[in-house]
This record gives sequence, C-alpha cells and structure tokens, in this order.
Amino acid sequence: MNNLENNGKLTLGESLVSVNGKYTLILQSHDGNLVLYEGKKVLWNAITENKDAQEAKMQTDGNFVIYNSKNEPIFASNTQGNTGAFLLLTDEGTITIISHDKSLWTRPE
Repeated sequence: MNNLENNGKLTLGESLVSVNGKYTLILQSHDGNLVLYEGKKVLWNAITENKDAQEAKMQTDGNFVIYNSKNEPIFASNTQGNTGAFLLLTDEGTITIISHDKSLWTRPE
C-alpha cells in the first residue's frame, strides 16, 4: 500500500511502501518515530521518537496527525479544512498530501 486514504492510519510497526518498492514510510515500533527511508537511508522524519507515538492518522478533515497514547497530537501537517485529502508515498521518494489534484504538503521539501 502506498497511500493513506481519508481516515486511514498507521499503527506502530506499520508502513507504506512506494509502488516501485524503493521508499518506505514507517511508524517505527522501537521509538515511535515516523521515518521515510530509501533503503536504509533516512530521507525525512517527523521527530516523534520517544514521544509515546501510537498512531499516524489521515483524518477526515485532511490533517495528517500523529497521536500519543493519551490521544494527544504530537505532530500535524496542519492541512485541515481539506475534506477528502489523502497521503501518498510517491515513486520519487516524497510523502504528499493531495486534495482535488493539488499538493497541500510535501516532505522532504
């Protein structure tokens, strides 16, 4: 799977993989950091390690948020207000939030 649709989520240890298989976005189970890899090389991370991350969720309002065990946000894309938006892991090694064929947020920039 290379995308998180509306209301989709990753829990600890779960990942997205680009269609070409070169890139992986994983919510690491050992430290809770959301990390984008090309093979073993880190391309980007959400800096959520050791913050008790439990899930990364593509919310119905278009905001991509990582929550801790108290259901408190510890990271957000701040793309709310875009109902129907989804997160895509591209074959170019970026994670992008898209709404109505428009990119709202991309990492790495």
